[in-house]
Amino acid sequence: MTAYYIDQNGSDSNNGTGSGTAWRCIQRALDELGDGDILNVAGDNWMFEHITKEAGTGDFGGPGNIRFTLIGATFETDGVANGDYLWATDPDGTYRSYKIEDVESETLLTLYEGASAGAAAGAAGCWVTQGSNTMPQETLTCTASASNSETAIKITFNGTNFDFNGLDVFRGLYLYDCDNIWILGDLTIHGMASARKGLEIVGSGGGNSKNVVIDGVTVYDGAYGIYINYAVSGILVANCECYGCGTYGLYFDAVYSGWIYNCRIHDNTGAGIWIDDGEILVDGCLVYGNGTYGMYLDGSNGYGIQNCVIYDNGTYGIWYGTWLVTNNFRTNPLINNIIWGNDTRDIHCDSTETPIGFQRNNYFYTKSDPIDVDDTDIQSPNDPGFLDAANGDFRLKAASPCIKQGFSNRFIVDDERNIGPHQPGLRLPGARPAAYANPLGAL
Repeated sequence: MTAYYIDQNGSDSNNGTGSGTAWRCIQRALDELGDGDILNVAGDNWMFEHITKEAGTGDFGGPGNIRFTLIGATFETDGVANGDYLWATDPDGTYRSYKIEDVESETLLTLYEGASAGAAAGAAGCWVTQGSNTMPQETLTCTASASNSETAIKITFNGTNFDFNGLDVFRGLYLYDCDNIWILGDLTIHGMASARKGLEIVGSGGGNSKNVVIDGVTVYDGAYGIYINYAVSGILVANCECYGCGTYGLYFDAVYSGWIYNCRIHDNTGAGIWIDDGEILVDGCLVYGNGTYGMYLDGSNGYGIQNCVIYDNGTYGIWYGTWLVTNNFRTNPLINNIIWGNDTRDIHCDSTETPIGFQRNNYFYTKSDPIDVDDTDIQSPNDPGFLDAANGDFRLKAASPCIKQGFSNRFIVDDERNIGPHQPGLRLPGARPAAYANPLGAL
């Protein structure tokens, strides 16, 4: 179990095991991670850059200050200077960043640092970027796994910003077949091209990836904010924000089990949260201002929605699909939510049968015919009385009709029992303050 450190002022010739001996290349650290390791990423602003096309392959000529020969590449050196960086895989297979000492020609660079020992076999995937805060136009990929939750790998970001500057990178951060890994702290991903994904998690089958925590990530721009697809189980997405995405803010497909907790999903062009197939609990989330659905739910398993505000979405607050209803008659709880002000209907079921198995203490107005109204629900045209919904403050005013109308369960510690989100009773390692920083009560 090792703690590693990443800092823009670090060097990949360091050992990476202390803040004063930090590495610089994030991908290098992702490639090293194993059981129980901790990666601490400094709060740097990284600009992803593609000043040339990918620079082909190259050969190291070391040791010491080395000359790096680019092979078969059309490499435009205009503007590249002393202090810029070459990114390449050195002879022992380690992906590193190298500081450039001199640009001798379009195909020959002199580097400050030597490569690892061994004959150069050619360095595939070479890039050159300008400036100390740049990174190549590449997806950051993690395939690390830990053997169990007790030795989970933890990657902690400390106010780190990834700006992809409109580049056509397929996804910003990619977790593939990762078991028992936590992404924690404060990471912002933005600037993705219009058809791309900020953070993607994918399994290869057989239940992988398993037991993954995403806590404290903000994604805006691109097509999808957080995209989780295929053979993923035990996923927790907590304290995250997704907005301004061209398709969906948060997308789950074929996710066997998961929990979306205390997230703010808003102002996306399509749906806020789209879930198709899986057993997912959505708890304590704000879902508002999205262009179509607040939440779209379909597939062959069940979903629980509790303690959420689903407000002012462009078509439906919650859409229950036909497939969900057909296969899960009366299995999906809907508890303690404010679902109101959505343009077409607050709650819609695309079937003649209600999909909701346990329903109580919801505040809504418009619904489709199959949806029941429980005697604990409040169906009302009256505004729920948010403090300042236009600016994202969904605490309740003193005159709100939702005060003292809620349902108490094990996730709620607000004695007022108000409908809608509450101060969470759960605290996760590395969690940021809740979206509802104060308990919802009379203000």
